[in-house]
Amino acid sequence: MGRTDPDRLSRWFLDVTGDLRLGGTYQLEGNAHGEILRCEPPRLLAVSWIYGDRPVDEVELRLSPAGDSGTVLELEHATVLERVEWEGRSVDVITGLGPGWEPALFALDRYLRGELPDTVAAEWQSALPPAELTEFIDRTSQIWAALADTADTSNEATPGPA
Repeated sequence: MGRTDPDRLSRWFLDVTGDLRLGGTYQLEGNAHGEILRCEPPRLLAVSWIYGDRPVDEVELRLSPAGDSGTVLELEHATVLERVEWEGRSVDVITGLGPGWEPALFALDRYLRGELPDTVAAEWQSALPPAELTEFIDRTSQIWAALADTADTSNEATPGPA
């Protein structure tokens, strides 16, 4: 089984180092690290996700055919936490995980369309129209916040009969 090419990942995500094969480990520059748990090219990748002092999460990426020439990417980030401390307050964990993936997925879309230079992440970030990226992140953050608010409301204890 082949290894993942770290140069290709850094074109739309982050710089990555490590032993990028099943059972190997990875380190995303300035971000998470973990172990490669499952790898079934070209359809599935599952990794442990260790970020700071948080409990270990798992991230799974799935690719499936869509129509004649398309592909659907599904990203699942599973965590055991319900709340995290963020900007001095306790918030639903979805607020921290959800918007964190959007810039990379935005860049992947642009890269696959040929709208980003074939360079490392630090260079493509300056090639993105700042207003377009900011608007995209703001819009998706609002969606995640609304989802978190809905989850908070649905998890509140409902008073029982008196």
